[in-house]
Amino acid sequence: MARKPTSSSTAESKPEVENRVAVAPAASITPTEVRRSVVVKAAVESLFGALTDASQLQRWLCEAAKLEPKANGKVSLTFGANSTLEGKITEFAPGERVTMSLTPSGSKSAKLALTVDLRVRGEGAGARVTLTETGLADADAVKAADRGWAHRLERLRSLFEDGAQALRGTEEVATIPVSGESPYGVAWDGKHLWHTDASAGKLIKFDPTSGKVLAEFDVGGGPTGVDSDGKDLWVLDPKRKAILQVDPGSGEVKRRLRVLRVAGDLTDVAWDGKSLWVGMTGEGGKIVRIDSRTGMAQGSLPSPEVPSGVAVDRKDGAHLWVAAVRSRVVTRIDSRKGTIVDRFGLRGEPAGLAWDGECLWHTDLEARALVRVRPLVERTS
Repeated sequence: MARKPTSSSTAESKPEVENRVAVAPAASITPTEVRRSVVVKAAVESLFGALTDASQLQRWLCEAAKLEPKANGKVSLTFGANSTLEGKITEFAPGERVTMSLTPSGSKSAKLALTVDLRVRGEGAGARVTLTETGLADADAVKAADRGWAHRLERLRSLFEDGAQALRGTEEVATIPVSGESPYGVAWDGKHLWHTDASAGKLIKFDPTSGKVLAEFDVGGGPTGVDSDGKDLWVLDPKRKAILQVDPGSGEVKRRLRVLRVAGDLTDVAWDGKSLWVGMTGEGGKIVRIDSRTGMAQGSLPSPEVPSGVAVDRKDGAHLWVAAVRSRVVTRIDSRKGTIVDRFGLRGEPAGLAWDGECLWHTDLEARALVRVRPLVERTS
């Protein structure tokens, strides 16, 4: 999608992406439209969700999105620090069509309005998405819009089709609201849930069925990540670059383990039976394995994005789950090879992660809740 003045995207389309750029006669400098379409191996319902759900739009279209999926619903799409389009949905047909009227943020001029129309229909074993954009300022804007849509529609196709990179779904099984100002980490000890409130410096124990608070402990600092080794809790204190070993019965801090020789902020912690895995923001995002006796780094894996949550898959101990709050995606990684096995989309803003043997728990920063989700497609490598 082009923003005024122009877009800088240069990605080329693949053969299955068709396009038509309609320009007014040579005597006129006013372009009429850009039209592109792509066939995706996915159900119509799934594709329409990717066009109308704000969290999914952020995975292929823009950096941030707010959208009310209904006629006259408000829309805000952010493409960069100083590039936001705002407007409303003018036509909405569930499973078929969404049309938006958009202008640059802060502009009140109707002359700057863009109309973006997205339609979905079944075709063969998948569905075709057709895009039409009108209202572009000049021929350069038309060319920029055409390049931009080629890139973004290819990203949409890739989310559904490209092997381990394809984005799969999750089913929400349970939600527990939390009252803290800054909920972050979540852990499963085999029977109960734990989570941290960073602003209050608290560690809180929940009944996973009723959501009832069973205990609260003040551990100080600004705790984020938390995990259980079956006996004690490990709580991340990023302000002090330390991991606290906490007695879950009394809340006593038994040991403070300094994390040594690592760069970047600490985000979450996970126990694999021998060592601790810690999510870090440094070097574009990575997961570092920490010796639980010394605090020394034993190795690291690159993270697909800056990790907001980390959990060990307790089924085999050989895979990690890594959440990214910005893209709202959780990725399953082979911890021996560092390769991506699967990627799953999540609603809300995922932070801390925990694996209970069947499902993932994540903290939703947006909803202030602990959410249990079941990955809909799971493969082993």
